[in-house]
Amino acid sequence: MSQRRFLVGGNWKCNGTRDLIKARVAELNSLKLPSTTDVVVAPTLLHIDAVRQLLQRPEISVAAQDCYLETGAFTGEVSEEMLQKDGILWVILGYSECRAKFGESDDFVG
Repeated sequence: MSQRRFLVGGNWKCNGTRDLIKARVAELNSLKLPSTTDVVVAPTLLHIDAVRQLLQRPEISVAAQDCYLETGAFTGEVSEEMLQKDGILWVILGYSECRAKFGESDDFVG
């Protein structure tokens, strides 16, 4: 029987400057993590590349905070295909702000 793995996720919401991102990633790089723990962080889209460049821990992944299913003329959106081709394998979907402000339902998110 394989050992159970734990997943810890952190959504940075709409927060962060370059200096704050550098400080947060430095903290992540210095963490002592059990070998059974995976960490996923979700910085703003603006900061994803900076986080990936600064992050020195392969067991810590970077996620997008949202995505749209289609590519095309959707100003301000980022598609699942775009994220996947850029190596972003995690996305936060169905979070409370979009459900409350935009009426996203379980059917839409799923």
